[in-house]
Amino acid sequence: MARRFGRFRLAACIAATAVVVASCSQAHGATETASQVKPGGDLVYLDAEVTASMQIQVSYWQNSLVKDQLLDRLVYQDPETFEFEPWIAQSWTVDEPGTTYHFVIRDGVTYSDGSPLDVASVKRNIEWLAEGDKPKGIPRNAWFPKMTAVDTDAAARTVTVHLAEPNAPFLAALSMNTAGLVADATIDASKEDQSVVTNLIGSGPFVAESEIPNKEIRLVKRRGYDWAPATAKHQGEAYLDSVTVVPIEEDSIRVGALRSGEGDALRYTQPPDEALLQKEGFTVLGLRTPGLANVLDVRQTADFVDDVNVRKALMYGIDRDQIVSTLYSDNWKPANSIITEGALGWKDRSDEVRFDPDEANRRLDASGWTARDADGIRQKDGRPLELSLYIDVYDHTSKPLYELVQRQLRAVGSRCS
Repeated sequence: MARRFGRFRLAACIAATAVVVASCSQAHGATETASQVKPGGDLVYLDAEVTASMQIQVSYWQNSLVKDQLLDRLVYQDPETFEFEPWIAQSWTVDEPGTTYHFVIRDGVTYSDGSPLDVASVKRNIEWLAEGDKPKGIPRNAWFPKMTAVDTDAAARTVTVHLAEPNAPFLAALSMNTAGLVADATIDASKEDQSVVTNLIGSGPFVAESEIPNKEIRLVKRRGYDWAPATAKHQGEAYLDSVTVVPIEEDSIRVGALRSGEGDALRYTQPPDEALLQKEGFTVLGLRTPGLANVLDVRQTADFVDDVNVRKALMYGIDRDQIVSTLYSDNWKPANSIITEGALGWKDRSDEVRFDPDEANRRLDASGWTARDADGIRQKDGRPLELSLYIDVYDHTSKPLYELVQRQLRAVGSRCS
């Protein structure tokens, strides 16, 4: 596994970015209280990327929004408290060793095709997610631990999962959309059919009605939906009649479509556009979810960075505060750990990921990178300290970010290209 350094927690929501909604739109009621919202309306959501395969075990940021509307999970993670709450599992217990999870399944839940979401369905979903489907080429859910057995009691509505060894993140794995519960018809389908959104049969508040590949996905309200988590702010059917997801990859075109009224909300806007949109009356939501922070990964087998001193020098040479204050808005924050607050095991590691050029230089000197060429780039055994950086294609702010990182690391004698 690659060692991570240069840890940035710049922003996180559906796809680690800001969400913008039109404050005047009745359809989404972004600035209204629940009692003021009138049911009905159609929301056009402009996404920054084209959706990819919708097969459950496949995880893409741009798919998350759609899956979240279609699929319920056993466990719900409250977005404000980050606590794990009942959902399809109305309660659970864990034994002392942490290897046996006993779930009581909510009664009366159905999938959108009318089939029951009962203990048999939960058992099949868990085994499918844990094992995958090799004949179809479907991998196991990488977040799931190894299991020795899954038992059910239909009369008591219980599912008992036996793990091979304790796994603290198991509840977190069950709360992800990659653990969304689906009907037998979806599991029985071919891998190709499972990849099509209209074949994703869940028990969520919306149903995928249609898709024009690379153009739009249309979701419609699930009539009779009434099993939201107890802590959710709204119970019962969705307010909206439909949600149309339209991918517009060019930032300026996506923002322009929102401003012209062609869309009601968008995901991902460049930080400079946030102030413009707020000034025009739009609501900009800087949302963060618990999980992995934005990180700069290192391939430890690459030249030079197989030396721990070089890796740590690079980490100490990056000024996260300067990055945020120069390139981003108040919706973005520098990382203080490899994971974000609210994630299991989070601790404030600010001192370990601090900007400390003196320490960076000390470590590089200690590893023999003492000579410098005419440009100030460190040399060792006649070779320059030169590294290759690969830009994250899913982060639309990554180019200026890495350009600033290049300048910062150059100050401690490393050339990045």
